[in-house]
Amino acid sequence: MNLSVIFQDEIERSEQLYPFSPRLSEMYAQTSVEAAFLGFVMDQMVDIDFLRTINSTLVDSILERSPENLQQIASQWHSFTNQFFLSKGRPIPDWPQYINIQQELGLLENSGRFRSLRQGVQRRLRDVLSVLCKRFPDWDWAKEKHCYLTAALELDSYFLPIGGISCLADA
Repeated sequence: MNLSVIFQDEIERSEQLYPFSPRLSEMYAQTSVEAAFLGFVMDQMVDIDFLRTINSTLVDSILERSPENLQQIASQWHSFTNQFFLSKGRPIPDWPQYINIQQELGLLENSGRFRSLRQGVQRRLRDVLSVLCKRFPDWDWAKEKHCYLTAALELDSYFLPIGGISCLADA
């Protein structure tokens, strides 16, 4: 017998003994189903049609573009970009999927002109930082910013010019 089922049975038995306690079994069952579904998505990398055969209601509620869902997605996007890019002084890469996410959430203007202008400014800043790095080789902050900006301007991947996963010398 599965440990999850045994745990569920034990919670239900306890609730029968103490009928005024919170309905933990219902919370556990719902969380367990969602956790199992999420685990399946993450482990299997299956397509949406297949997921709908498993739990169409959950898939549809996840994909619904309601204001609440969009707000949660935007919050997660801000957390993600802050944790992996902005808090480390790194620009958010101009990868097509990142651009699409930002445009869908209304965080980035949906026009090619704006994107071209932004990339042009970033390229010029990268060139200025390159000159600063050559003139002032002891300026580590300029080297780091140049490294991350160069990586962010790559279209397919976040390859760092120094070959590692960080532009910091001690990382």
